[in-house]
Amino acid sequence: MVSTQKTRPMWEQYLTMDPYIRFLCGICGLFVFAWLVRIIGIEWGGQNSEEYIDSAVKALAGQLVPPQHFYPPLSNYLNAITFIVMYVLARLGGFFSSTAELRQLYVDNPMPFYYAARLFTAFLGALTAPLATLIALKYGLTRRSSFLVGLIMALLPVSILWSHVSKPQIGMTTGLIFLILAVVHLLYQPCSTAHAALVGVAAAIAGAYKHSAIFLIAPLLVGLLALEIRDPRVHRKLTISHTVVTISVGLLVWSVLSIGILLDLPNFLEYQTIQAQMSYGPNGIAAFFQTSLPTLISFCGGATPLLFLGFFVVPFVFRDNHTLLFWCSTIVGLVLVIIFARGQTSSGFFLPFTSYIVLFTAIFFGRLADSYEPHRRRLGRICLVGSLLCVLFGTTWVLRQAITYPVKKELARVIQGHAAPETTRILAADIDKIDLTQSFEARKAEQARHTRLAKKYNISLDTAGSKHHTAPPNQRLTYYIIPIPWITSGLEYVEEKDIAVIKPFIWPRQREEWTLDYWLKDNFRLFVVRKEWWMTTKAHPTVVTFHKAIIDRCELLHIAPSRRPLFWEEEYRVYDCEKARVQIAPSPLERTAPELEQKPAELQNPLVGDELIQPDS
Repeated sequence: MVSTQKTRPMWEQYLTMDPYIRFLCGICGLFVFAWLVRIIGIEWGGQNSEEYIDSAVKALAGQLVPPQHFYPPLSNYLNAITFIVMYVLARLGGFFSSTAELRQLYVDNPMPFYYAARLFTAFLGALTAPLATLIALKYGLTRRSSFLVGLIMALLPVSILWSHVSKPQIGMTTGLIFLILAVVHLLYQPCSTAHAALVGVAAAIAGAYKHSAIFLIAPLLVGLLALEIRDPRVHRKLTISHTVVTISVGLLVWSVLSIGILLDLPNFLEYQTIQAQMSYGPNGIAAFFQTSLPTLISFCGGATPLLFLGFFVVPFVFRDNHTLLFWCSTIVGLVLVIIFARGQTSSGFFLPFTSYIVLFTAIFFGRLADSYEPHRRRLGRICLVGSLLCVLFGTTWVLRQAITYPVKKELARVIQGHAAPETTRILAADIDKIDLTQSFEARKAEQARHTRLAKKYNISLDTAGSKHHTAPPNQRLTYYIIPIPWITSGLEYVEEKDIAVIKPFIWPRQREEWTLDYWLKDNFRLFVVRKEWWMTTKAHPTVVTFHKAIIDRCELLHIAPSRRPLFWEEEYRVYDCEKARVQIAPSPLERTAPELEQKPAELQNPLVGDELIQPDS
């Protein structure tokens, strides 16, 4: 017998659920939405220079100490676990039959590893939405207002942008939001030792991702201690006990998560010395207003104008101790950054501060929206809706650029039309942003340069790592393309004699390499330059001279304008220097093949030193 009972619509079933179950479903749905938004365009067609996938692969092989110690190694360890999950899923799907095939995939095409790491980064970024909702609920907001706060965090454009890059910024920010939740719980239950321990765990997670988290951790914990001392409900002995528990648990958890630092502390400190020298530039209030403030207030890279301005209204409306603690700690951290950042303009650098500003301002608007006073309630609702529209506008721009046709395909098409595979030598800025496969011979030349410089500075060089996709010698359609010598950002104006520490692949500027004739004599013909207006006006004088020589002596073939500036794309220009090269010396490529075979390998390729690398295997 067929039942005549009608099935209720899903929305009716949802409304009749137990409120607690319905709340959990809402939290999970918010997280899934935030994650799905963040993975749109995750394969955006480029690589950030600080996506250290090779460090994560080495961690997967058991190397706990990363090759480069600029950041704590937690992100490498978690990415390594992500690769294990990727392998297990691929093995179950029949894509792999052994770990050897996984290793070979990294050699042939490392991009799946980038995608897996970015998916995990997006996962961490999406966690900020439910965490923000829980913080808002703990603050006393209604569920509707709390979910709106979480939705604003889910659509925060700068968080979505940096979720497309496997860097520590997102993990640190999520750890700091988790720290806020732990502190709020402790403030409402000041006698709970478990919550004091949770504060230590959250601070350790944030610090294990990136040590600059201390700019927000320190003011917040100092303010928390001051509130506990003034709280009549908390005995002085309990305050001391909580402080000891927080510090002890924090140090223990941080030590486990940052074991790579403890295993190689002197090397880590040397890298921090380099990073201190990289902070070159103007500092002070004037530099902040000229460079940093536009970033903080922007739609796509900051808190958006409405939320940023609203943050400074908070202490004039709500002056309770909890609100003042979070507001003042954020301001103190921002002031410390103004002092030490020296005109920093990167939206990723300010991501934790941006997230704090957006979170606290959204909660502020939510408290107004839940007020019993009609004019406050009306104003709060308008501001909440306006905030949602602001972040939605910025998110639209971020996602549009994420799925836009990448400039690297256009550059590859132009180069392929003017260069012969293997033979035409190409010097290019950002070869990771050009959709061409680097030949094995070009890879040998590139690593031979590193070998030569390592000998010059008496440094042990590990040649196992490479960020570039290099084809085996027998693969067709590979190009002899090597990068313009890269100067670590921030060290452009530091002279060699003033560099405190020199590390592998972080070489000082080599003056001879910044002359056009140096490359023409070695038969380089095509030159791809990036951000030419800056290179000919703002860069170091030797770099300016080099680029002006290219403009004066070479033929401009193509201009590829930036379509995705948010994703670190600049304008690129392709120059043909064939006439200038011929004027310098006859090309060895014009000689007969037998003549070349009679020459030693060192003479055929002057960039190749005594130590040649072997093909990847």
